[in-house]
Amino acid sequence: MSMRELDRLKAIQAVLDGRLARWRAAERLGISAWIASSRMSGLPTNILAGALTHQNCNPC
Repeated sequence: MSMRELDRLKAIQAVLDGRLARWRAAERLGISAWIASSRMSGLPTNILAGALTHQNCNPC
């Protein structure tokens, strides 16, 4: 997992935890606030945990 992907996951997790507004996360992710809001509205709260468990997997 690259640093950019990890930064994205941290921003999404902060939104889900209520520590970061969706529009602020959109700024960090480089997307519009509308897209961030629509994409994050249906995410499960354990998305970060699931993504981090797969970070050491090597698909090759």
